[in-house]
Amino acid sequence: MKIFTLFLLLASLMGCDMTGNIRETTEFRSFIRDFFKSGAYQVAHVKFPVEFVHYKTDEPDSALVTTYVEKKDWEYFKGPDNYRCQSDCYDIIIYDNYQRKFKNNKKRVLSFEGVDNGIDTALYFEFINEQWYLIKYEQLDT
Repeated sequence: MKIFTLFLLLASLMGCDMTGNIRETTEFRSFIRDFFKSGAYQVAHVKFPVEFVHYKTDEPDSALVTTYVEKKDWEYFKGPDNYRCQSDCYDIIIYDNYQRKFKNNKKRVLSFEGVDNGIDTALYFEFINEQWYLIKYEQLDT
């Protein structure tokens, strides 16, 4: 019985990556800073054609439409100023648990949500072949 219990304990520990969650989160943060620093780097990390969800017109009652942007039509997305900082950078991070750990998966959503100013933009990323790629872009600003 002791051998069986020891086996179960070892098997469960082997399935855990104690540093993977931290490493993956740190790697995504580095990636996203590079994504906003360089147009060439950015275009190399967009999965074309990329899905683009937006309002059809600037009118408040406008319908949502989905289009697909080809590489030749891509415009460099600068992102917010704090992602281009040279020193004293920090991110505001909200966790869903007291251990401050993210779920270990290969998807991230970077969301820019304003407070009473109509800003509502989201970038959807996926980890494909050991690289992060933008796969969807939503601009729902009003």
